[in-house]
Amino acid sequence: MQSSDSQQVFWLKGSLGSGKTTISYTVAKLASEHNLLGANFFFSRFDESLRDPRLLFPTIAFHLAQGHPTLRLAIAEAVSADADITHRQPAVQFDALIRQTMSTLTGASRPMIFVFDALDEFEDGIGSFQDIMQLFIHRLAELSSNIRIFVTSRPEPYIGRLMRLRSSIGLKVHDLDVDPESQRDMWTYLRHELLLIPQRLGLEEDYDADWFSDVDLQELVRKSGTCFVYAATVLRFIGDPIACDPRQQLDLILRHQFMSDSHPYSNVDKLYLFVLQRAYPEGTSEDKLDKLRSVFALTGIIKALYSTQMIAHFASCEKRDVNNAVHNLSALFSLSYGHCQLHHQDSMRDFLTSRIRCRDGRFLWIRTNTRFDSHFSVYRQWSTAVRSIPVTLSTSISSIPMQSLLVL
Repeated sequence: MQSSDSQQVFWLKGSLGSGKTTISYTVAKLASEHNLLGANFFFSRFDESLRDPRLLFPTIAFHLAQGHPTLRLAIAEAVSADADITHRQPAVQFDALIRQTMSTLTGASRPMIFVFDALDEFEDGIGSFQDIMQLFIHRLAELSSNIRIFVTSRPEPYIGRLMRLRSSIGLKVHDLDVDPESQRDMWTYLRHELLLIPQRLGLEEDYDADWFSDVDLQELVRKSGTCFVYAATVLRFIGDPIACDPRQQLDLILRHQFMSDSHPYSNVDKLYLFVLQRAYPEGTSEDKLDKLRSVFALTGIIKALYSTQMIAHFASCEKRDVNNAVHNLSALFSLSYGHCQLHHQDSMRDFLTSRIRCRDGRFLWIRTNTRFDSHFSVYRQWSTAVRSIPVTLSTSISSIPMQSLLVL
């Protein structure tokens, strides 16, 4: 990103769970540590504040003002000149907050790096998306030859076409799905984590470094492909502290057939379903399943809601019901010190809200016989619910910002 070549835009594309967002965070962190970061924006279709085009350029301007004192005054003057700038059309915002203020930056010789993650999460219509993308990719890059833009997305054809609209902007593309290094990275990651599992479970005396074979490892790499979400879920299943039998858990994964070409997320979907059906076999009572769906919905909708006591309050159940619901699901949940967190929140939410992907209707969030007309009603009921929460919780829950709630 610091090279002097003409390629100003680096597009990293890859399928679900291939590690794009992790790489974006790393790039942004390294750029910040070297005082090279201009701004970053992580799109999310589940978070209204992270897919609203009117918030993109004010956010970029805020980051520029924070990291570049020479731009702070110009941005402050632009805001003072138009108090309603945050409500203007994106093109007007870009001109006032970015183009005009960046023109005051003279003599800059070092690169300025901008990081935009998950372009495919920006769902505001293809037409408007094209207009916005022209601004924050092409016109931004044209402001200075020192600007470098790091972009990630799933390998959507329409994004590729938009990326290549301006031939004047040098574009470098890297596809994680076909990168041989991704397979080596997966091998290294899985091997390292497998070796640590006995230690984490206190089983060092029963397991040596040869407790799994290279053949076992290669099969896990094959099943994982380039999907680190799949690999991380498998590792948590193998290292389940309730089962406390890594070899048996590994054998279950190796024996189970997850591979399929029916759709891009098939392997992950089958793994999720495998874990859920082992914990909740046929014959499980509807009451237990309804509590599980409630926990899934609440931890999937509200990013800041991790306390088991809060979850129990919103789900109209006891704290022990929340603990029992996720007791055998350590591959999907983290449960410790009174907190319950859903791993891979976006991935799980996509799975559990799709009748096509989640083939066992018992686990779908929205069902006609659930206690809630819709689990998503929690957002609409937020303000009234806060007023009914016990005093001991009021301080902690009132600190959760409204933008942390996901509008689905």
